[in-house]
Amino acid sequence: MATTAIDHLEEAAHVLRQAPLTDWLWHWAGSVPLALSILLFWSDARNPRTPDTTCALDALLVTILLVWMNCCRAQFAGRVRARLGGAAPPPIRILRLAAAQSFLAASKLIVLPVSVLVIFPLPQTIAFYRYAVVLSNGSDPDPRRGIRKAARLASLPGLHWSVLGIMAPLQLAVAVNLIIVIGFAPQFVRILTGHESTFSRAGVYFAANPLFVVLVLIATWLAFDPFAQTVYTLRCFHLESLETGEDLRAELDRIRSPLMLAAVAVSPEGLRRSVDRTMQAHPYDWRLPPASTTAHHGWLANLTDRAIHLIRSMFHWLGDLLDRFLRWLRNSMGGVDLRPGAPPARGLHWSVYVLIGAAVVLAAVFLWRMRYARRMRAVAAPVAAPAPIQLESEDLTPDRLPEEQWLELAGECLARGDLRLALRAFFLGNLAWLGRSEFISIHPGKTNREYERELRRRARAIPRTPELFSANVTAFERAWYGLHEVTADDIELFRGRIEQMKGAAA
Repeated sequence: MATTAIDHLEEAAHVLRQAPLTDWLWHWAGSVPLALSILLFWSDARNPRTPDTTCALDALLVTILLVWMNCCRAQFAGRVRARLGGAAPPPIRILRLAAAQSFLAASKLIVLPVSVLVIFPLPQTIAFYRYAVVLSNGSDPDPRRGIRKAARLASLPGLHWSVLGIMAPLQLAVAVNLIIVIGFAPQFVRILTGHESTFSRAGVYFAANPLFVVLVLIATWLAFDPFAQTVYTLRCFHLESLETGEDLRAELDRIRSPLMLAAVAVSPEGLRRSVDRTMQAHPYDWRLPPASTTAHHGWLANLTDRAIHLIRSMFHWLGDLLDRFLRWLRNSMGGVDLRPGAPPARGLHWSVYVLIGAAVVLAAVFLWRMRYARRMRAVAAPVAAPAPIQLESEDLTPDRLPEEQWLELAGECLARGDLRLALRAFFLGNLAWLGRSEFISIHPGKTNREYERELRRRARAIPRTPELFSANVTAFERAWYGLHEVTADDIELFRGRIEQMKGAAA
């Protein structure tokens, strides 16, 4: 039996790793449908156009699947408990489990919040419900005795606080990892496949959606709950074994099985032959004296030996070459002592001065070439200036210029008295600002109505911004595509709506 919480959690992880796939499938058969029904209920409940009857049916579905999940979890815990005791898996008794699990699932929704408020009985309350799941699928047909036994085991002193204190940070770590994976998954799909979806275009707003929080919580529960149930199943098994000694009996059964298989009568003659045959095996060749003749090597071994000998010879040759260079350098310096701190006997040899001069000349030439290349790049032909913007062009897109330059063009058009082109420049500047603020994604193929729908989806938390933009779209299309004459008042109203959008966004 584990003496510390860390040992207990490590043993539970070992038990869960050895669990067959059928055990996992029992847990997922109950948890996955419940998770999907919760997502469906959340989506319908947040939609204002969903009728009340649909929400009621969704709530009934969640309730039924909650009972089903508790029954599947009890089957999972019972199979883990049977493997710990060395027994056969329990039979499938969903109908018998339904009544007890309905009571436990309903009472848990009330008792657990109360225990959080009281604080101190919280670990014992969690342990009671986890133990009740294990014991409800036991050999006792009366669920009431299983509930009473779970309450008695949960009241025993033990590792309640320490186990819960370690499991809470572990579950938080799983949630953080899932936040990173789910949050960046749309961007990874876009990078790898090039597919642009609504989730990847949403950017950081994808993680700010409340549905994202619900999805992370459900995924964390799906990933962590099998481990948590295994921890409490193992704890329940050890506490029961204090009275029944079942853990010792199961361990003795595991030890006795290989011993019984090995307990086969062996004659002395057969044992001697087996020992002699084993001693003649290759691992015991060290007992034999070395062979007097040279062993025959194959062509691959000879080729490898020659290659190693060639590499060793090359290293020796390089070492001799370096040694000769150092001796020449010492002789060129007049037999000076090269040890640290020893003063030279006389000046350097003339050949050393020649080498230093050659190095200086090469460095100067290299620096001059670098400066010459930099100067040539500086006096190179200037890059051709971009073509001037023609506001009359129909294929003009807002991403050609930043917002400030669109406003400068609008000012020039106002100075010339061309109010129609000024209105278009203000409209393109408005689109450029919305694109820079990530309220819309600029694309040549999008229409103004598509920009309106995208802004209404992304900026619904900012008051009046979609309505102001829709008014500007209407004013621009009346003047640009219709016969409406643009006046100075229209320009001022258009600019005023732009300023109101910026103020609301700020």
